[in-house]
Amino acid sequence: MQLKRILSIAAAAIAAGCAPSATGGSAAVPQPGRATSRWVDSVMATLTLREKAAQMVWPTVLGDYTPGDS
Repeated sequence: MQLKRILSIAAAAIAAGCAPSATGGSAAVPQPGRATSRWVDSVMATLTLREKAAQMVWPTVLGDYTPGDS
């Protein structure tokens, strides 16, 4: 009974996550163009060399979990 309940909740969560948004999903994504290019250039001009380098680093984060009492 508990397993059925958990699976039902998981299926509902997955279905809700896959559903299209009311705005169509692309409203918040800027389209490439001159305005976007100017914005990127203005932001990049404010970053230090260290911050620019940090933008290129993507840390690997594993989803492993080990409880402290194991």
